[in-house]
Amino acid sequence: MQFITLDEFVEEKHLDSVDFIKMDIEGSEIEAINGSSRTIARFKPKLAISIYHKKDDIIKIPAVIKGIEGGYHLYLRHCTPGINETILFAKVLK
Repeated sequence: MQFITLDEFVEEKHLDSVDFIKMDIEGSEIEAINGSSRTIARFKPKLAISIYHKKDDIIKIPAVIKGIEGGYHLYLRHCTPGINETILFAKVLK
């Protein structure tokens, strides 16, 4: 199976806006964020990213988002009584 990054997709399709990115990709979120960094920096979309698949996601994923130029404010939301379904929401305050 062949994959492309979100940055490659946005460039190939000549998109002029990206408003929202949601990721729940079973532990590959950091790689996907890295492949979306130009899109995130350029369009500053709202983000909803799962941060529970790997034990250090809750530390590493916010750091990756903060490392992208864009001035994101981060929020956590835990959606179930167990340890799963913790979501990092990020948005740029105007």
